[in-house]
Amino acid sequence: MNPKIGLPLILSMVFLIGCTKAPSVARVEREVLTSIRDSWAATPGKESVTIDGITLSKAGKDQWSGTLQVSGKGWKEDVRVTVRYFKEELSWEVDKWSIGE
Repeated sequence: MNPKIGLPLILSMVFLIGCTKAPSVARVEREVLTSIRDSWAATPGKESVTIDGITLSKAGKDQWSGTLQVSGKGWKEDVRVTVRYFKEELSWEVDKWSIGE
């Protein structure tokens, strides 16, 4: 059984990646994963949860979707991720969820 983690996580950030066309899936995965890990590390009470990885696939023009793999002591969970590219900005959202509820 998953431990109860407290408040649900809602992440929504926009950051510049500095290119003129939509980036590759691999680049999107790297950029988003780094940003999510940085945000998660700054969230109090989330020390026992690890962001293991991300898997994305093309979901349309300038859009990707996939899963974020998170884990803790004795459990693993996949969380849905949506990424969109607008002009020179990459924005991402992680679906709202609360582990263990």
